[in-house]
Amino acid sequence: MSRRALVAWLLAAALVLSGCSTGLRLGYNQAEWLADWAVSGYVDLDPRQREVFSQRFRQLHAWHRSEQLPGYSSLLRDARARVEAGLSTDDVVWITERVRGAAQVLAVRAAGDIAEVLASLSPAQIAE
Repeated sequence: MSRRALVAWLLAAALVLSGCSTGLRLGYNQAEWLADWAVSGYVDLDPRQREVFSQRFRQLHAWHRSEQLPGYSSLLRDARARVEAGLSTDDVVWITERVRGAAQVLAVRAAGDIAEVLASLSPAQIAE
């Protein structure tokens, strides 16, 4: 992972862990810019690739906002109740499985879009 991507992920994690809903909302609403910034740490996309990336990311983000966020809200409410009742090993396993499941759904949804951008990379971009 590039230093740039690491800094972005650490910032996002710090906002989530701090419970800062304003910061989290700000980061989520700037997800396209953050994703572009992270990708730019790995490869310089040409204008056409950048447009495809942006278009696909906007579609993915809209889907995520409408389809996934409501489930996250429910998951966080359930996790909070478990924590307040006294966190057990089973609770940690339950939370971990739900988070991994949500990440897998997102990865499956994004795979085709990612593949399209990756398939368009030139040999020079790959070497970069």
